[in-house]
Amino acid sequence: MRLWWREIVRAVALALPILALVPLGFVWLGEQGWTLWWFLGAAVLGLLVAVLSFPRARDAGTTAPLPALDRPSPSWWGDRERQAWTKVQAIADATPPLAYGEVDRGVPIVQRVVTAVAEHYHPDDPHAPYRVTLPELLLLTERLSSGLRREVLRQIPLARQITIAGVLEPVSATRRYRKILGFAWDAGMTVWRVTRLMINPANAIAAEAKRFFLDDFLSKLDGRARGVLTRVLIEETGRVAIELYAGRFKVSPNEEAPFLAKEHAGARAEGVRQITVLVAGQTNAGKSSLINALKGEIVAATGPVAVTQKPDRILIEYEGSLTLVVVDLPGLGGKGGNETLRREAANADLIVWCADATQPARAVDVEALKALREAFAKAAKTSPPVVIALTHIDQLRPAGEWDPPYDLRSDRSKSLSIRGAAEYVAGLFAVPESDVVPVSVRSVDASYNLDALWAVLVAKLDQAKNVQLGRIASTQRAISWRTVVANAAATGRLLVSTGKRVVVGSDGEGAPSTLTSPEKAGR
Repeated sequence: MRLWWREIVRAVALALPILALVPLGFVWLGEQGWTLWWFLGAAVLGLLVAVLSFPRARDAGTTAPLPALDRPSPSWWGDRERQAWTKVQAIADATPPLAYGEVDRGVPIVQRVVTAVAEHYHPDDPHAPYRVTLPELLLLTERLSSGLRREVLRQIPLARQITIAGVLEPVSATRRYRKILGFAWDAGMTVWRVTRLMINPANAIAAEAKRFFLDDFLSKLDGRARGVLTRVLIEETGRVAIELYAGRFKVSPNEEAPFLAKEHAGARAEGVRQITVLVAGQTNAGKSSLINALKGEIVAATGPVAVTQKPDRILIEYEGSLTLVVVDLPGLGGKGGNETLRREAANADLIVWCADATQPARAVDVEALKALREAFAKAAKTSPPVVIALTHIDQLRPAGEWDPPYDLRSDRSKSLSIRGAAEYVAGLFAVPESDVVPVSVRSVDASYNLDALWAVLVAKLDQAKNVQLGRIASTQRAISWRTVVANAAATGRLLVSTGKRVVVGSDGEGAPSTLTSPEKAGR
């Protein structure tokens, strides 16, 4: 939970004068002649509290924005999702905090968030919020409840101990006897304050100042708490709504396995997570050598000429929790290489693009990658994330030097060459420099910087999973007549069994009873 420095400073400032009276005491202060100095110190601290309170008091007549939470949007979201998230944040900024139990205002806020996201994905559609299916709505409810539960446990103290009844009963009793309790409280406080003033005027004055600032502090703190809850509600609703209208609720995690098994019928993946990784690049860029190094054994043929003639699928297990279905593609520029790339990329979650650090001719790579991105954009699909494996760095100048490891921040000649090649390729391929990983794969046993490549691949898993879910969702839009027939048969059996229970009764001995008219019943 984020710290509110204003409230902390104000609380400390309010407590110090009162705590100072405990060890010293008014009697001792009077005897020493320091009472005036204590009042001056209290006045200075009170002035500090007033200064800190001034900006809030100035804006008291306006609607205070909800407190910002340190909860960034998911890293795997694309531009369209981030644009929708901006609209959700705008709604949160314009919404005042909800009061506890204020359900009447909460429901319209949720509806407004869902409608804004729906219209973002279906502009100019009067029925945009309803462009979902019943299974999607049920899965959305499940995810929203899970997200709200997680945030309540993270943001609210004693959330596991405080029951709903424990909150509603005092509130209900207070509302029922509000006037009586209010009158009794005000009368009692008035008597106490007058009595305290007569007994100890100095202490009474200090207590009144403390009460004035403390009440304001508690009021602001209560507003903060309600603001946090309101913003959590809006942001969690926005998150799941974006996932919903982006098509990510077409299937649940339990329904992904059959799809993936069908997609890779020839490659049985048994890992906890399964990601399809496409390895692309020009001929002799080191694609097969890189796959062998990642696998830790020779599984893909290599040679000075083009060896891979058709896509080859290879399973690579990573730390027992991840299965990569690596697709080794023929080199670009060859016969059918670009067409194979476009076809296989449609079923890929992540692309590792091998770029030879010593290759001056980059037009083939750049044009192929540009065409691939345009194809995904035209189809309104999320393009798989691209990681550049900068191969053959051991052959960069000075060519006779190879003494890894190399710190790319150093001024060594080899480090400067590697860094320059990485920066150039990042700009040419339009990817962040952090997504360009220099590697050397002379052989399976003589490879360099594969740990860095694995780290980048693992960091891209969320984005890859997002692409995978979008691909699965697109397949769910197609009608499976086998499923339709099975569902129709199940519905028919349900209607028949329900009809029998409604129309046919039992007389207690298993024989059907007949319906009797009121006239006959009267006889």
